[in-house]
Amino acid sequence: MKTVTLEPRPFSEYLQITGTLEARNRLKIVAEEAGTLKRIVRDKGRVARQGDTLAVIENKIIEASYQETRAALNQAELTYSTKKVLYSKKAISENEYLEAKYGLE
Repeated sequence: MKTVTLEPRPFSEYLQITGTLEARNRLKIVAEEAGTLKRIVRDKGRVARQGDTLAVIENKIIEASYQETRAALNQAELTYSTKKVLYSKKAISENEYLEAKYGLE
């Protein structure tokens, strides 16, 4: 048996092969919510990391629910600020003031 020491050197030989590469791991990506695909953000074949946005889905029901919740929050903020002023002037009871305060929280 003969041993040789390996060292870096130019490699002039090559082998041309035709074939198909397949990923070792595959992922199935599903959306948490249903909706209409509005736009694809990440190009096919590009690397994505956890938390990256791949696509934007439009869901009119969720959007309407968000707008309704936002309007309720705005109303609660307005009610609280009004009742806070009225309570400071002793125009309403502490109970009314606290209801508005807790309604905002």
